[in-house]
Amino acid sequence: IGQYSIPKVDKAVKVGFQVKGGKVQAKDIDALFGAIAKHKYDLGVLLTRYKATKPMLLSATQLGQFEAAYGYKYPKIQIMTLAEFFAGKQLNLPKDNITFKSAATIGKASKQNGLFE
Repeated sequence: IGQYSIPKVDKAVKVGFQVKGGKVQAKDIDALFGAIAKHKYDLGVLLTRYKATKPMLLSATQLGQFEAAYGYKYPKIQIMTLAEFFAGKQLNLPKDNITFKSAATIGKASKQNGLFE
């Protein structure tokens, strides 16, 4: 969860992030939108291995925009490839005072191997 503070505004803009490594479809946009609505986030970001399809982009566009303080508007759902993210492409989000909270672990705890194990 990313929380973006806008100067002189008490309520932070809450953003839910989802990372998908496999094939993604328009139904994944709907699922992300459902998750952000359920958890009362303002925006959602889908980071994916593959480029978004036209139906995905259409679905994300149809979900509209979130209007933050001072009339700033942001797409409710944004899609970016991991390659774009790591190349430094910027999401359309508030630029000031970002903080992150870790998501709770669900399921059994397991030992995670190191990167090269």
